[in-house]
Amino acid sequence: MLSNFVNSNLFWMLLISWLLILLVILGASSKFRKIDANYRMQTKDYQGTYLPNKYVEINTDRKPFDIQLFADVGIWQLVTDDGNGNFYYRLQTLYTDEEIEKKIREKATNVKNIKITKWLGSFYLPIG
Repeated sequence: MLSNFVNSNLFWMLLISWLLILLVILGASSKFRKIDANYRMQTKDYQGTYLPNKYVEINTDRKPFDIQLFADVGIWQLVTDDGNGNFYYRLQTLYTDEEIEKKIREKATNVKNIKITKWLGSFYLPIG
């Protein structure tokens, strides 16, 4: 009985309709997510949204590094500092890697190197 239903035209019409509806919903969701991200970056209001974690390693020639200059990029949290000018931060933001690096280079002239990595699942892989 089930094989008869799978071989019928009704089954294939329902399956194709379901797949098209699913694609429309996913497309609309993606569009609304981009609109929301742009609005939150313009208003700097990140309350109630998912902010992906990125890890930023900053090498500088100054030991006291002022992260308050970059508070508009997202939520910064110091992970480690080796005492020699290497700082490792966890950053929660909606900005892309290129935008983060551009903003840091614009505001801090003493930065030697910037490296942005991400977590992949439960494994730490330097992606990006």
